[in-house]
Amino acid sequence: MSIIFIMDSFLLELKELKGGEELEELEEEEIIYLCSKDNVVFSVLKKNALISKLISAFIESDLQSGTTKENSIKLNNVDTKCLSLIIDYMNIQKGDDENIPNFPIQSTNMEEIVENIDDAKFCNSLIISSNDGNVDLTLLFDITLASNYMDMDALLHKLCAKIATQLKEKNFEDIIKVLSSVKK
Repeated sequence: MSIIFIMDSFLLELKELKGGEELEELEEEEIIYLCSKDNVVFSVLKKNALISKLISAFIESDLQSGTTKENSIKLNNVDTKCLSLIIDYMNIQKGDDENIPNFPIQSTNMEEIVENIDDAKFCNSLIISSNDGNVDLTLLFDITLASNYMDMDALLHKLCAKIATQLKEKNFEDIIKVLSSVKK
């Protein structure tokens, strides 16, 4: 079994932006390592990763007192693409992810549903549109399943709201068409 290590681009960018004493402060922040089911290891700031109750449980348990590249937290139900995107989301939230949208949704526009524009951009980026006007919701559904597995309540609610925006105000045939775009 081979394991591939990826240094999160967010951390690299952060190190480049900081200098002098601030860089020492960054190096003191605890980094944990998350491993996808494909055995790709990502680094993420611990404070950012704690928005996942699953990761919090791993860290708090005696079984996983800390992580190293060799001893990463294995997420058996999350593939590399999904884990990469979830880590991007964690870094956007910076450890604070309590904003859950109100249901039922009143709009099909995510910017009107969520409080943070970055959350709307993240959710909107998960929909792949083709030139013929069709959409592919496969990635959106995959990230939704991964966020459920990782016990990330706020993200799960935001993604469910995004799914609802794709179905709101559509007739039965259009709903069937949208849902049939999910490939597995």
